[in-house]
Amino acid sequence: MLADSYSWGRSIETQTGTTLQTAPDRIDRASVDAPARRVIEFGWTDGVDQTDVGDIVATGSATSGALPLAARGETIHAIEGAIRASDGPRRALVYLPNVSRIPASATATITRREATVLVRAVSDIRRDTVVGEELSTELARLSSVVLEEIV
Repeated sequence: MLADSYSWGRSIETQTGTTLQTAPDRIDRASVDAPARRVIEFGWTDGVDQTDVGDIVATGSATSGALPLAARGETIHAIEGAIRASDGPRRALVYLPNVSRIPASATATITRREATVLVRAVSDIRRDTVVGEELSTELARLSSVVLEEIV
């Protein structure tokens, strides 16, 4: 869970896994080499204000003393940590584009294909400081994060 929403412009590409070969006489032959998969790309190109790091915006439950899940200004570090922990494309991640809060006693069932994707992180992470002093008042950007669906 991330506290800072990514910039406008998330893209989801569907790669068909089909190869089209055209012979010299212009006869086409299509072959399906792999199942279709989605490639998701997003980033924080507008920047994340890291001045007030630690303002908790989401917890594991509504009860007092619940563990924090997301803190404002920590998003870029959380993404970097997830990429490091997964060793980039080595280990799978689950991409949930939107998570709603529900009571602790309830269970959420995700049934829409668009609501969850098993992915590998295939891009390197680049953080750029736009303005501010290092480690105190930075406004930082994160280049595109590219996730490929595991099919």
